[in-house]
Amino acid sequence: MPDFIEGNPVLIVIDIMGSGDPKDKETGGIPYMGGQEQLIDRTIPVIEAAKANQVPIVYIIEVHRPDHIDFGRELDGSEDVHDIEGRPATRVHPRLPYRDGDYLIPKRRY
Repeated sequence: MPDFIEGNPVLIVIDIMGSGDPKDKETGGIPYMGGQEQLIDRTIPVIEAAKANQVPIVYIIEVHRPDHIDFGRELDGSEDVHDIEGRPATRVHPRLPYRDGDYLIPKRRY
């Protein structure tokens, strides 16, 4: 992992996740939101520009434990079990230029 980046700008990419296959119903993620591909199309050049200017990238993804201990009250609403650790959709979307050296922060509760 890179050194601390305190006092420097960073680009934060939050919850752009998935297996890359919107037809894949068994990936363990939340259903694809409308316009996701357009969002990714617009996000990629922003990430590339940040990297070209040595701005660190911080990816934040939602990840839950397989035993569901960290869901809390999240399942009380309309969402079902999702983003389980180790499933194909529980990762940075494969179209994004996530690389070794980028920061990855798993978000287990919110």
